[in-house]
Amino acid sequence: RYTYKKAISKHGLEDDSVALAKQFVLANVKVGNYNGVGSAHLVSREIVPELIKASAYREAYDLLTEFLHHYTVTGAGDGTRMRMAQLRNRCKAKLDGFPRQVRPAMSQLRGNWTRNKPQIHRLVRAGDTIWGVDCNRYFQGRYGHAFSFPVTGDTLTRLEGIEGPVSDVTYSPPFLAVTTQTHGLYVLNDETDERHHFTTETSPLPGNRVQCAAAAPGGFTIGIRDRENLLTHLYRVDCASNQFSKTGQPLSLDLNDRIQAVEGNAEGSPVQRESWRLRSCLSDGKRLTFTCNGLSRGIKQVTVGDPAGKELLAYTGVDLSYVNDIVLWQGQLIFATGNGLYISEPGTNDLRCLFSEMEWRLLSLCQTEEDLFIGSNRGVHRIGRTDFL
Repeated sequence: RYTYKKAISKHGLEDDSVALAKQFVLANVKVGNYNGVGSAHLVSREIVPELIKASAYREAYDLLTEFLHHYTVTGAGDGTRMRMAQLRNRCKAKLDGFPRQVRPAMSQLRGNWTRNKPQIHRLVRAGDTIWGVDCNRYFQGRYGHAFSFPVTGDTLTRLEGIEGPVSDVTYSPPFLAVTTQTHGLYVLNDETDERHHFTTETSPLPGNRVQCAAAAPGGFTIGIRDRENLLTHLYRVDCASNQFSKTGQPLSLDLNDRIQAVEGNAEGSPVQRESWRLRSCLSDGKRLTFTCNGLSRGIKQVTVGDPAGKELLAYTGVDLSYVNDIVLWQGQLIFATGNGLYISEPGTNDLRCLFSEMEWRLLSLCQTEEDLFIGSNRGVHRIGRTDFL
């Protein structure tokens, strides 16, 4: 980006930045350098938007596809790949004859607090109530709040009386665990309305930086970061005796990772690490498992299977590289990703983008019999069963 801008200034060239950007990118592509400094940024921020403005959807689609197949920079590059995938979805909608990106009717739930950039990283159901966390995991320690709303309501209510930034919530009937980055663990009993606050000063809790939690019989498994901020140590919480016991092996968790309770784990751990490579969900008491492996550079090989080994989806491509959550609802596998909402009917291997909008990253899903709730960087939205397909 700065190279061609310098050239304009130094040599007095005409300021046609898009044309120069295109020459710069195509020169890199010609020698197979898709990961060159600024190339992917120029494609997603300048070249493709100009092509779309000129209705050159096929050229834009092909250029984006080529970069998504070869661009492999991680870290900040993941955000660029998500943007390119969103632009590619827009081009495909145009090429398929849709005047705009088609999506089901959605309603947004409002909170009793105001923040410009929500990050709804977790939604869990507890009976007739949905609990969630508004927390930007890339800035842990700055903020994070737990909230709830009735499944038939449309107002999010923040959970008051919680000290420290909230990092996660999970439900193990009748207990709700609320973990914090600085002030330990809160356990709420939704039958008696009792609340217990565990810290290193008031209980046997081994550490106050509780990163995550997963349901377990009679309590939870929680993850506590070590002092070096390298590993997450697992502890079993018995809600009847309020005791803590170390379990499993420490995990190395990234900011987007969660833990999920599992049985028969090969490592002997009570939980599994969930990331863009591995997700799971419960359907009729059976755990469905999503796996995503790199096939070549940017192309991923994805499978979804049930405990009996039945394959519900086999997919090869770029659209499911950033899956943040998965559910089975209304007979469809539903994927919340960094680049859109995708669905697939089990057993068909047919993947369809339900909607994809620029800068909209879907982070969590939670379903009831009548509604699907979506948590994202734009808050919480509801899709009704009759509006879904």
